[in-house]
Amino acid sequence: MVVLDIAMIGREMAKKLLGKTAAALGAFAAGVGKAGASLAAKAGPVAARLAQNFTQVRLMTKKKQAMIFIAGGLLVLFLTLLVTALATAALRPGEAAPANARAAYAIPAGELFIPDEPDFIPGILLGRGPRQSWSLEDIRPYWRAPENPEFWQGVLRTAVDGIMEHIP
Repeated sequence: MVVLDIAMIGREMAKKLLGKTAAALGAFAAGVGKAGASLAAKAGPVAARLAQNFTQVRLMTKKKQAMIFIAGGLLVLFLTLLVTALATAALRPGEAAPANARAAYAIPAGELFIPDEPDFIPGILLGRGPRQSWSLEDIRPYWRAPENPEFWQGVLRTAVDGIMEHIP
């Protein structure tokens, strides 16, 4: 019942809208003159036929609505793909350049890639053997002469004796 009431309201609104359109066309036709009079004469029956067709429209079922929705979606998708294909085809040049023409513009590999570095760096030494001899010049940065050598000799002797006592 509610659906029929909505359909009735829609029909009445369509009749009013079509009536207003016919009146506007009549006023326009009157302003234009003789050619407008024939237009006004045709507008009335056309509006009446449209109103009659609108009242005969049946309510669509959910299945019909879904089919129309899917068909509309597919149409939009197809048109989008068509426009995209045409746009990309317009951007491409007419013919592809021959292979030897592209080779003329090629960048040589020596300019494109960084060459390998020369191998002048020595290998890594994981350790080194002890020096066989030290000169005074080698020792000087590391040596500081003690101010009181007898005191330090006593301290060292006591430390060495303490270590040696604990060794069996």
